[in-house]
Amino acid sequence: MISTTATSEMVARMDGTVYVGNDNEGQYPVISIKVPRGATSIADKAFHFLHYLTSISLPNTVTSIGDEAFSFCRSLTAIDLPPSIISIGDKAFFVCRSLTNIDLPPNITSIGDEAFNGCSSLVNIDLPPHITSIGNEAFYECLSLTAIDLPPNITFIGNKAFSYCSSLTSIDLPPNITSFGDEAFYECSSLTSINLPPNITAIGDDAFYGCSSLTNINLPPNITSIGVEAFFYCSSLTTINLPPNITSIGVEAFSYCSALAAISLPPNITSFGTNIFYNCTSLASITIQPSVDHHPHSKSYKLFTKLFTDAVKNTTQQNLVTWASTHGADGRSPLMTAAALSMEWTDTERIFNSYKRAIYEIDNVVTGLPVSALAAVGLKSDLESVYQLCMQHPAALMLSMTARGNN
Repeated sequence: MISTTATSEMVARMDGTVYVGNDNEGQYPVISIKVPRGATSIADKAFHFLHYLTSISLPNTVTSIGDEAFSFCRSLTAIDLPPSIISIGDKAFFVCRSLTNIDLPPNITSIGDEAFNGCSSLVNIDLPPHITSIGNEAFYECLSLTAIDLPPNITFIGNKAFSYCSSLTSIDLPPNITSFGDEAFYECSSLTSINLPPNITAIGDDAFYGCSSLTNINLPPNITSIGVEAFFYCSSLTTINLPPNITSIGVEAFSYCSALAAISLPPNITSFGTNIFYNCTSLASITIQPSVDHHPHSKSYKLFTKLFTDAVKNTTQQNLVTWASTHGADGRSPLMTAAALSMEWTDTERIFNSYKRAIYEIDNVVTGLPVSALAAVGLKSDLESVYQLCMQHPAALMLSMTARGNN
């Protein structure tokens, strides 16, 4: 039966597919629906835009729910899905913003793209054990979802699958997943912990962007790449261990990780983007593995000193002393290394002039100049004067002027 205050007609096709009316763009204020027994599928957009629909009863003969079948049913609070259902289409419950919980039938094997996108009141959902994949944006902007148990057979999680699940506090990824989509946990601002399975090989672009409550994360040993802005604005992240097999780090991968205090770089990095440590205002230590070639002209050395550069460009008064007094395997300070090998002269000048007195207080650790030379130049000088002095007395530097002259 259909309970309605206006004329509406449920049409059952000969193939058993059910839909309401021919043009169902919300003109019928349907409140409740009981689909007759014998129906085998719910058609695409069958009940979409029924804004006043609060309840629906489906018979045990239904095996599939079509794309956008209940999209924009904004008053629907709950639905009992019969165990006969084996598939749910894309956007099936798109923007059902009053839906609070749903139990999925046991024989469903996949969650379609955007199936529950915009279900902002969804607090709980039980996923059946046979599910193997979660589609793109499947739970996008499920703002009230606090937890979800992912069955062990899942091998695929799509792009933006849990983006903007701002109440989600923790999640364990199943053991068979080898990768997950870009922006999978984008702006999950309440996420404090996540367990990644050992077979994960890559962290996608923006994977944990804006996870501002994430304090630490253990990266599995098989990871080889970290995507663009992967941990952007993870402002509570204090430590992260980078596995030894990582070869690439994307642009701004750790930008605005303002609580990150130290990081150790794996030895096999061959490429990375710019501003990896942009605005990491607490970062005071970067460790390079001993296996890196520390010859000033080597490719790997210049690669790593660029990482120093990105960090030093964003150095602050409070961590300058730590930066300047930390030495790499070659005995040089990272501040001097970055300035000498890979930093644009204007950046070096800005840093030096901003923290000149602090640099002088650390003597020759930063500039490689003896105290007498620093005194001769004087606090009122600019970095160009120091540079010219270094050119006149190259022996005063710990780093060859030839290497410095490459910038």
